[in-house]
Amino acid sequence: MTSRRFTIHSLYLTLVASLLCVVLIGLTGCGASRGKALEFNGGELYYTKAVTEAEARKLGDYLVEGKFFDGTKKSAQLNKEGAAYEFRVVVKDGAEKDEQNAVLFQQIAQELSQNVFGGAAVNVHLCDAQLKTLRVITAQ
Repeated sequence: MTSRRFTIHSLYLTLVASLLCVVLIGLTGCGASRGKALEFNGGELYYTKAVTEAEARKLGDYLVEGKFFDGTKKSAQLNKEGAAYEFRVVVKDGAEKDEQNAVLFQQIAQELSQNVFGGAAVNVHLCDAQLKTLRVITAQ
């Protein structure tokens, strides 16, 4: 029996093709709590003091390779709470309620854990435009 291996690239394409209405938008408002910003192919990746710039760059490069940062304006944040990384993404209103989106982001959490963070726990936070968490998706 072979297992089906998903990648960020295939998940992103599935997301777009399925029109699941997960649209990442630029962060609005101000505040230092977002952390420092790095730009990757038109996208912004903020990272907090809880992670290193090297960790943020590794994630950003991976997201470019996987077409997550695809030249359109998108914003995300990397944080770490205890031993778990937090990949925080801004989503369109209501997207956090869609269970299909939850499954896709759960797979993204697994992918990031395995391919970016050496097996460490990754939680995906679906956030509003001010980076307030609306829902947390954990890898299973």
